[in-house]
Amino acid sequence: MFRGLRRKSILSCLRWKHYKPGSSRGIVPPLFGQKSARWPDVFAFIMQPKFCWAVWGPKSVDRYTTVQEIWTPWIDGEAVYDAAGIQTGKKPAIKLVEQYLQNKWRTPDGQKERGAIAQHWGRYREIPEWIECEFSQRVDKRLQASESRWRKQRS
Repeated sequence: MFRGLRRKSILSCLRWKHYKPGSSRGIVPPLFGQKSARWPDVFAFIMQPKFCWAVWGPKSVDRYTTVQEIWTPWIDGEAVYDAAGIQTGKKPAIKLVEQYLQNKWRTPDGQKERGAIAQHWGRYREIPEWIECEFSQRVDKRLQASESRWRKQRS
């Protein structure tokens, strides 16, 4: 799951809360050796979320060619490829990162960088949120229509 991501960037975000002061530390916490590690388990170890944007943040909107290319990182996570074009890992779903880290992953130290990220984020999230809104409205309309048919049948 984590191959292909920059190890130093991932490790700079983590906290080692399960190690006692003065004890030796491994390269990665034992959690990452398990086959069942999920992204919410990883988020619990993040101590400095401001470094996560550089690793997990979406591309600029103009670099996506279809709505599907915007939707996939939002809901499923973006694939990570090596130099040969082979998929080596997968980033977490941006919606999941936003849910767990809220705006903390989008707030770097520099004011100039913070403004650029805010503008970038505003443009990116607009499309997936519009899709979710449209989907929920259509589901609501279908539920209302089926409920009214059901009531007519019972009458």
